[in-house]
Amino acid sequence: MVAIGVVPAPLAGAVSGKLGAVELLGDEADHVRVGALHALAGLAKTWPGMQQTVIDILCAYLRRPFDHIQYRTARGMTGPVVDADKADNERQVRLTSQRLIQDLLTAAAEPMRLDLTGAVLENFTLRSVKLTSLQADNASFHQATVFESIKATSELSLRGATLFGTAKFTYCELGGLTLDDAIFHGDADFSASNLSGKCRALATAFRGALKCQSVSFGSDVTWRIDVTGSADFDDAIFQWGVDLSDSQFRGDATFDGAYLLKGEERTGKPTSFEDVAFGQSLSFRIGEPIPVGFTGLMRVRSRSSAVVPPAFEVVPHNKTWHSIRRRQSDPPDTRFMRTAEQPGGRIHPP
Repeated sequence: MVAIGVVPAPLAGAVSGKLGAVELLGDEADHVRVGALHALAGLAKTWPGMQQTVIDILCAYLRRPFDHIQYRTARGMTGPVVDADKADNERQVRLTSQRLIQDLLTAAAEPMRLDLTGAVLENFTLRSVKLTSLQADNASFHQATVFESIKATSELSLRGATLFGTAKFTYCELGGLTLDDAIFHGDADFSASNLSGKCRALATAFRGALKCQSVSFGSDVTWRIDVTGSADFDDAIFQWGVDLSDSQFRGDATFDGAYLLKGEERTGKPTSFEDVAFGQSLSFRIGEPIPVGFTGLMRVRSRSSAVVPPAFEVVPHNKTWHSIRRRQSDPPDTRFMRTAEQPGGRIHPP
């Protein structure tokens, strides 16, 4: 038997009547564990006041140590797991737990919290649900990961998480985003999301492409990222400025139509692209006007591959790199884009 955790007396009593005991989640037979999961989910639907408790138990099950030959292959490890058949069976139980979490969140009248810290997940999908927060620090996501149209009043935290497949965080409304030390082995797509709180990504690696098209960043953005594939920030809106200092963009990077709005005026911190390195082409048609405090020293491998606004110039840095900086002869542009609040909290340029 494997203990899942302390269960409140009312829930334990109800489970005892319908299932026997929560400890059946630790039964050796996989079909018994699946039955226990379904019984708990049914209990949560019958007693809405127990929804968060049941979701906590399902998350706790996914936080149990687990390995599979496909996961080991994704990590570059050789050799089979101890019992391949047992791992296959347990995998199906865990997929059931994931599906039930989606079902319970969809049915919940109030936002729920998810604690998936250190969890091992596969094809994890959440669509059109409301959360207070989602903690998935040090979690491992295998195959595709999909967060679509999620509303979270607090942050989505993926500190130290590893995502081995494609990852989609599209059309989401999040109270913040933390990606410190996370590794995205596949493409990552945050397009059309509204991130109202602070966004931080320190020492974050994107091994595939990064897409942040039409993302609205509503607060401080501090990213020190390394992107192997292309990076698309077209039409992104940085309402409080952005600090990408010391980031590495090894593929094509585009900031066409991006807006940098009053970052220094609101936060006292200049919008900074200092020492950002672009290894391939760079398109930097940022929406005018550019904030006064913008420090736009960048490096790009080829002068001909850089498209920059009229207020900037490309100058030799060394034999390999060129720098992009504000023209010394041009006075700082002190105008700011006038904006209007739109429904949903997103600011759209006129």
